Amino acid sequence: AKPITRYSATRSARALGFAISRQLHHLLGHDPGVLRKIMMERGIVGKDDEKTPDNKVVCSVADIERAVSDHRARLDFQAILPILGVSKGTALRSVASGVLHPAFGVAKGMRAKFTRASVDALLRNLIGKAETREEDDNIVSLENARAKARCQIADIIRALIDGRIVTRYVSMDPSKVGLARILVDSADVKAIFPRPSRGLTLVHFSKAV
Repeated sequence: AKPITRYSATRSARALGFAISRQLHHLLGHDPGVLRKIMMERGIVGKDDEKTPDNKVVCSVADIERAVSDHRARLDFQAILPILGVSKGTALRSVASGVLHPAFGVAKGMRAKFTRASVDALLRNLIGKAETREEDDNIVSLENARAKARCQIADIIRALIDGRIVTRYVSMDPSKVGLARILVDSADVKAIFPRPSRGLTLVHFSKAV
């Protein structure tokens, strides 16, 4: 990261609290607090300046413009959900498990944004070379596998990436998109995510003793 230089505003560098931040606020539709988080995530504003007043932090206008342009080009959750074919809950769990890696969103209170390349890479990794086939009682969608094993779809996706579930297919159903196209063997999922034991009923306990 480039070091922060403290000096009066010039043509090449200006304080975040002055005209540049207001101009970018208008362009981004965000407040200066979000702008600061963008700068911090890109290493333009250092950790030491986290609580420094805006008009005391000076950085390159070119660096700000590049970071803002990069931020605006990224996809938020609403944009990636139709591509991935999963619910927002599954997408959030996938971020938490390390399946999805945000390009922005590390800073507290910062909304996650993703690159299209990372989303496409995930789909290629999971679907790319899989054979197509129809769903049946055993080879099922992630949603049906989740229901049978009582786990989360994000857990199954993580297991696929880790190689704990090897067998996978792609649904021939044209209405399905993204990760919703993946079919797995429900027996494989149940083996990895067994249902928790409910214990013994009094009848079974009495027979056991």
